[in-house]
Amino acid sequence: MIGEELQTVIRNQAPELPEGRPLTADDKLLDLGIDSLALVELIINIEESFVIVIPDEDMLADNFTTVGTVSDLVDRIKATSH
Repeated sequence: MIGEELQTVIRNQAPELPEGRPLTADDKLLDLGIDSLALVELIINIEESFVIVIPDEDMLADNFTTVGTVSDLVDRIKATSH
């Protein structure tokens, strides 16, 4: 399940997402209009919103393919940082 805070952060970077359309775990970031520059902004916003640091070893394309992969990454980092 994608948390509301993460949905808000992603939605703010997703120009192709119609207003009111819910995000799903299978939504591809590229299909949402999140290009490479927006992805960098998304990473920064995730780190600031969740007060986490995404380690260099997790900066892999596989972790930023879909909303679900981003959610899994955030959940994993939050679980290991407490």
